[in-house]
Amino acid sequence: MMEAFFGGFGRRLLTASEEAGQFTFLIRSTFLWMIRAKIEWRQTLLQMGRIGVESFPVTAMTSFFTGMVLALQTGATSKHFFNVPLFVGTVVSFSIVMSWGP
Repeated sequence: MMEAFFGGFGRRLLTASEEAGQFTFLIRSTFLWMIRAKIEWRQTLLQMGRIGVESFPVTAMTSFFTGMVLALQTGATSKHFFNVPLFVGTVVSFSIVMSWGP
């Protein structure tokens, strides 16, 4: 009974220690390669363009649909309270611009 308990406990402890050691080696290797590695500027610029510029259509479409849902919800709410949805465009544009920021 005690042997099974301590055997299982020891096995889990050794497994956790091994995983922590592997994680430590991964972090160490990451930082060493960040310092030693040569930066391939051509590939870096290509990836920056691919991540930034080429993802604009997806970002624009997501913002468009988010704006439509927000306008629908804001219009229904403001019409309920104020009887006229006057500031729906202002609220939607302000919300989308605020969501783009950090």
